[in-house]
Amino acid sequence: MSRADAFTLFGLNTAQLAEFAKRAVGEAVAQNVKAGNQITGLVEGRVQTLGSTAPRIAKSLQQDRRHARAE
Repeated sequence: MSRADAFTLFGLNTAQLAEFAKRAVGEAVAQNVKAGNQITGLVEGRVQTLGSTAPRIAKSLQQDRRHARAE
């Protein structure tokens, strides 16, 4: 067992914790977009602020919805 495998937080190993964080961020972005708020984040290596109607945001949300349905 490697040291990384032995690490747990609230009973989650590192892979489970990473997946939990990824979902939480995705849900937070989706809620902010639905509320009409701008999103600031790292996009293609640059910090950018995107409006809730930006094509990139809409595309990302569609991909997230497809991924959520597949689960």
